[in-house]
Amino acid sequence: MVLITAIVLHFLTSMGAVVIGRSNVQMHDQPSLDAAVVTSLDKHQQVNLEQSKDGWLKVSTDTLETGWIPSWFVDHPELETEDSLVAVIDKEMAVYTEATNNSEILGHALIGQVLPVINESLGWLEVEFQEKTGYLQTKQQRLANAKDYPSHFDFNHPDVDYDPKLIEEARKKADPIVTVRVGLQALLSAPDRESALVIGPQIGDQFELIDYVYGVDDDERLDYYYVRDQHGNVGYLEAEIASTQADSIGHVTQTSASSIKDAVIMIDAGHGGIDAGAVNEAEGILEKEQTFATAQRLQESLEKAGATVILAREGDTNPSLGERTDISNTQAVDAFLSLHYDNAIDYEEMGGTTTYFFHESDEALATAVNDQMADHEIGNNGTIFGNYYVLRENTRPALLLELGYMSNENDSKYIPSDKYHQEISEAITKGLIVYFDQ
Repeated sequence: MVLITAIVLHFLTSMGAVVIGRSNVQMHDQPSLDAAVVTSLDKHQQVNLEQSKDGWLKVSTDTLETGWIPSWFVDHPELETEDSLVAVIDKEMAVYTEATNNSEILGHALIGQVLPVINESLGWLEVEFQEKTGYLQTKQQRLANAKDYPSHFDFNHPDVDYDPKLIEEARKKADPIVTVRVGLQALLSAPDRESALVIGPQIGDQFELIDYVYGVDDDERLDYYYVRDQHGNVGYLEAEIASTQADSIGHVTQTSASSIKDAVIMIDAGHGGIDAGAVNEAEGILEKEQTFATAQRLQESLEKAGATVILAREGDTNPSLGERTDISNTQAVDAFLSLHYDNAIDYEEMGGTTTYFFHESDEALATAVNDQMADHEIGNNGTIFGNYYVLRENTRPALLLELGYMSNENDSKYIPSDKYHQEISEAITKGLIVYFDQ
């Protein structure tokens, strides 16, 4: 008899009776962790080894139960269970869209990244990568217990409790990685838009974060990431076009609401109080007044559809950005909508509505809402990544909706009208109904 430990692989050609050399071994009906469990095998239990395939062993018990056990788990007693595992990246490698190296490359995992494992089947790990699902070859990975990497705990499940201290601790321990989220951008030689181009990064390109710095453009303070790429190039990325590995730690990718009637929606009317927001002096239009008017119409529309609504402000007040996101996070809302009206004085031709999202898992929500707003005659600019505080620091699904340009002559005809507030509110409501029904 042979113990199924690291040495068992030397005996696979003989195929015979063997003894389980560790505890917590599950026998599955298929060679996959998400397959049904036939039985649990105890340490020192004898089984018959029938087949080996891509890191899995087909075995049978004395009671004629047959199934598969993962040899990569059996051979590593430091792994406490098959569940709650992470892949620790020790060398840069491609992450594929399917469990084959002939499939499209989703991106590249960098040294030091820790990717939560969703499943393992026939030599391939299914992992969470950039808030998407990707695949890595199991034999090339170092597997570890997820509990040993607290900065990568799973917030993907519905209605997880909000714990700001735990999130802050986890973000401090996160890998210092910056991902480019907008195309046709520049890695600059200095924190200045007029500085020389180092390289032109693509969407999804990743960099090592060295430091956070500030720059100034036309008296406006800009945030930059000082970064280094895999080839040793260093430079500055504008923060508004990128995100860090830590940003989405704590963000819930799925809530329990299965319809608009189950949903709690928070409406954040932008600006307020001493902060008027954008101003169209010619028409006497203040952004803070228009966002609040839209919020009131949207509340009525959503409540008519059966949703529960929370308002960030009930009148002409100005809650801080932190206060707005704190309400969303602590109340565990199913969707957070920050309402704004844009301004582009130097580009008066700019117009129409725009839907901004930050977390990649919120893109489906953004698409559902934007598709409905796009039908309005005011025009539409699509869904766009936006590094805004109320999106970035929101642990709940969140959007920032720019509902027209105060500086655009055509848009400014719509913005102050009750008819427009009603129409755009109904469009947003339809988008949310579609989203929650998916």
